[in-house]
Amino acid sequence: MIKNIRCKFFVLLIVVIGLAFGSTVLAETENIILESSVQNVQLPVEMLPTFTANLVLPTIEQAEAMFDLGGGVRETLHNMTRVSSGERKMSYFPSGYVIYERENISDMSELINCDLYAASEFDGSWLKDGGQEAAFMSRDDAQKLIEEYLKQYGLTGWDNNIALYYIGMDDWRWAIDYYADEGSKDVSIKDCKEIYYAVITLSYDGINFDDREYMLLNERNVFASAVYMMIDENGILDAEFFDCYGANEISQDKPLLEYDEAVDVLDGYYDGMYINRKISVCEAKFIYTAYPLSKTEYEIVPTWRFGIRGFAEGADYIREYVRIDATNGRILE
Repeated sequence: MIKNIRCKFFVLLIVVIGLAFGSTVLAETENIILESSVQNVQLPVEMLPTFTANLVLPTIEQAEAMFDLGGGVRETLHNMTRVSSGERKMSYFPSGYVIYERENISDMSELINCDLYAASEFDGSWLKDGGQEAAFMSRDDAQKLIEEYLKQYGLTGWDNNIALYYIGMDDWRWAIDYYADEGSKDVSIKDCKEIYYAVITLSYDGINFDDREYMLLNERNVFASAVYMMIDENGILDAEFFDCYGANEISQDKPLLEYDEAVDVLDGYYDGMYINRKISVCEAKFIYTAYPLSKTEYEIVPTWRFGIRGFAEGADYIREYVRIDATNGRILE
């Protein structure tokens, strides 16, 4: 009996030492510190393909047809074309995005996006019941309407993840009171209405696309795909399509860097960059990121994206992101 207990004790001791050693190996870096939230990140899949892609943009005629603006008044401005019919208007940017409003929704947009770096951060956390079904339309019908507009825009081939939130009048009242002290402009409750708000993200095989734009060393911006919609009792109230990528060719599945391998690359990236300072890593995500091959063509690659904490004492913000191509270990910059 005693012998068996001793045997089990030593086995347990070996397992504990092994786990501790594994954690130490991951944490023993020269130039970076991994915070507790990024100590035990796992590679979600072993292999994934890459894509070549271009930005998806319907013709202006197709966009007019989507929003029933045929015959509307066209105005050509510096970097876009505006099409309007009464209060309804569409802004068409040849650089890669389209914005439609059936009526002025600026006050509601300001309340929704207040304090957010990007609209993709909206999680419905301040809503009384974001999963509630609106009286004017079922959630299923709202989702079907969204999917139809995504199809008309030309977003096929990807998985469309639709996060659909109900925002009622009680939610707007709360937001108006809460943000009154945050420097937000005055918003009247009469300028708000009961809506569904949808945040649509693109993904492949369960891996989401990058939701942050970034700048290359040559100062070229690489923009993140983003789609947002508002729906009321009359259908689409607002629709915004930003920098959506359409796949041209897909590669064979490729093996991917494990997390500890990506950490080693990150550690080497910061070698000698700062004197007497270690970089604190507070976020690690596995995503798909666009990287330009030319002025119009992109490569969509599986990526480890690391968030680097700000340097200030007690900083709770991310100062910068570093993206590492998970197929070959290159820094995307």
